[in-house]
Amino acid sequence: MKNYFTLVLKVCLAWSGLLLNAQAQAPVNRQIDSLEALLQKQPAPDTMRVKWLVALANKLSAARPREAAVRARQAMRTAQQLKYPRGEAAAFMELAVCAYERGDLDSAEVFFSSSLALWKAHRIMRGTIRAQNGLASVYANRGKFNEALQLFIASLEVAERIGDKKMQVRALSNMGSLAEQLLDNERALRYYGRCLALADSVADVHEYETCLCNIAGLYLNEKKFDQAAPYVARALALNKLSDDAQNRGTMQMALGQIALAKKEMSKATTNFNSALALGQEVGDNYLMSRALLLLGRTAGEQAQHQAALAYYQRALPLVLEIGMFENIRDVYSGLAAAYNGLGQFEKAFQSQQKHIAFGDSAIKEKTITETRLLQNRFETERKEAQNRLQAAQLKTQQQVIRRRNTQLLAGAVVAALLLALAALLYNRRRLQQRVELEQERQRLERLRAAAVLEAEEAERRRIGSDLHDGVGQLLTAAKLNLHALGEELGLPTQGQQAMLQN
Repeated sequence: MKNYFTLVLKVCLAWSGLLLNAQAQAPVNRQIDSLEALLQKQPAPDTMRVKWLVALANKLSAARPREAAVRARQAMRTAQQLKYPRGEAAAFMELAVCAYERGDLDSAEVFFSSSLALWKAHRIMRGTIRAQNGLASVYANRGKFNEALQLFIASLEVAERIGDKKMQVRALSNMGSLAEQLLDNERALRYYGRCLALADSVADVHEYETCLCNIAGLYLNEKKFDQAAPYVARALALNKLSDDAQNRGTMQMALGQIALAKKEMSKATTNFNSALALGQEVGDNYLMSRALLLLGRTAGEQAQHQAALAYYQRALPLVLEIGMFENIRDVYSGLAAAYNGLGQFEKAFQSQQKHIAFGDSAIKEKTITETRLLQNRFETERKEAQNRLQAAQLKTQQQVIRRRNTQLLAGAVVAALLLALAALLYNRRRLQQRVELEQERQRLERLRAAAVLEAEEAERRRIGSDLHDGVGQLLTAAKLNLHALGEELGLPTQGQQAMLQN
């Protein structure tokens, strides 16, 4: 696992978009010359000049980091003068990369944090993701694995929110690399698997190839050579399209390790030599040192002590420069074996002593690393336990809330039913009262009609009575008077008496 620590960090930074892709030096120099020419033609401070300075710093960062830092500072000052926050954030990113590459993690952390704050303040999501990945890489290099993982997860969430699948691939690759460093290979494989599926959907050859390299490297670290082989083969097939020399060198070395495990010495030597040549092409000291160390081991297993000695001697300054104790220890162990095979016992003893010395350093470093891992794992488990407890409490609260809501709903339903029943009874009572009122009105109408008829009948009777009683008496009186008048007059003739009688 430790043998691939630096390689994992390089892959992590490459995915974050912080390191340049492996390129031939000539095209890079042409790009640098082109940007220098543009800056000379446009000396006035404007946003385009800031962009060119940032681009130039990016191109210079691998080969000429000090000059890259100068250009990045020029870009930052110009952007601040123009009040151009996007340019200022990009300049901070380049300063952070330069600081990281020269091992100044304190400055790198400050610059990444400044860049992240600016990207976030102006809601520039892709810049936010790059700065989060860069800052996470610094934390990972310092053993702050929990902080690094939180930032990688945050970058993944932002990438998912904006729908940027390429950024999601990079975040997942970083999370897989971090899980590898935490010796959680099962989780690393899950992250790499998701990364591979997304890279396939994005249809980006380079990203898909790098995912395959990561999975192959994981299996190689576990010495599962048969499981690593298909991923190595697929990565090499894709490499013909991407033409990434660094990835190709890594996979050639992987093929050599597989061949070495199978005791196919000639094939292993060929592959390690190819990896060495590619490491020299891209200037990757780690790749070169690993290839030389494995070439020495291959030669040593074939009792080719002189060739093994030459390989180890070439590897020694490279591993000392990188400063990885396990690789240094392995080189001194190989030198001791080669000197012993050549009969140079004094040199063999000296190399063995150095092997022991660096072995102690390696053990100390490994102990510190494992202590950090255990501490981080304990903190992670504690946080997970707290999260589980909080989740259980939240679930209980949600159940109580649901129970209360159910009770409130049942109460509301009962209240609604009671209100409906009351309304029904009220409406029924009102209808009954209306019926009673209508019946009373009709009764009164009938009484009124009967009273009218009775009054009319009484009037008719009165009129009839008046007609009968008054006129009859008047006629009788008239008849008596006329009769008395006739007798007094003594009408002489019969005709006059008849007329009076009529």
